[in-house]
Amino acid sequence: MDIVYKARRIYKNAPRVEVKIMTKQGGLGWLNKNIIAIGEDVADEVLVHVVLHELCHTWFGLEHDENCPLMKPFYNGTELAEKAWERFEKIVLDTLNQL
Repeated sequence: MDIVYKARRIYKNAPRVEVKIMTKQGGLGWLNKNIIAIGEDVADEVLVHVVLHELCHTWFGLEHDENCPLMKPFYNGTELAEKAWERFEKIVLDTLNQL
């Protein structure tokens, strides 16, 4: 939940999001539904990436994008949490600039 709260400080107009814990691996984010599900087996070192990825699905309606390190369909384990935060901030700024 700390990751979601920090993300909301970056994206101040973020809607409330329901966070579910699931037994399935990885994460799920429904486009524009404000619900994310994170697998209980997600390792701490990839948790930031997975949560931010799923928030981008639900808050911004983003689909998978091979050219975006945060929105690739599969996480390869090479992106550090700091880089995921940087990319998330860029997505927020880009989204706000489009309004």
